[in-house]
Amino acid sequence: MKKPIMAFVKDLKSNKKLHSLDEASIKQAVALRLLSLLGWDIFNVEEVYPDFSSDSVTVSFALRIDGVGKMLLDVKRLGENPDELHKQLIAFAVREGVDLAAHTDGTRWWFYLPTVKGALAPKRCHVCDLIEQKPEDVTSDLMAFLAREKVVSGEY
Repeated sequence: MKKPIMAFVKDLKSNKKLHSLDEASIKQAVALRLLSLLGWDIFNVEEVYPDFSSDSVTVSFALRIDGVGKMLLDVKRLGENPDELHKQLIAFAVREGVDLAAHTDGTRWWFYLPTVKGALAPKRCHVCDLIEQKPEDVTSDLMAFLAREKVVSGEY
């Protein structure tokens, strides 16, 4: 699993057009491809539930096992106030009873533990940056947080 993910990370790192992609393209070219490499069945909408919504809030994907939400993944370009976007994601994850939430803009990945007490900063458990970090480090981090078996077992 590690070699194909590292090759994908290296491809992304060298892709000059990545910063100009819109959200739909990032979902398809980055998020879904990475989830597939990490063992998720991206063609099973019960497992990788697209455009998951509740109470007028929508996130890009809910990663689920046997109909139970395990993780929320949102793909959005960052606006003026990324903290507000992250707070909304965390609040939604808490309402849905999900223990892990992530946001990506295609190159950076923010991981949150929504049930941790406190403000936004203590809930943020990790940040990956595909451009700034070494491919080996990003690959290990993405595998640790997003690999299907890690999410299912709670080992993330």
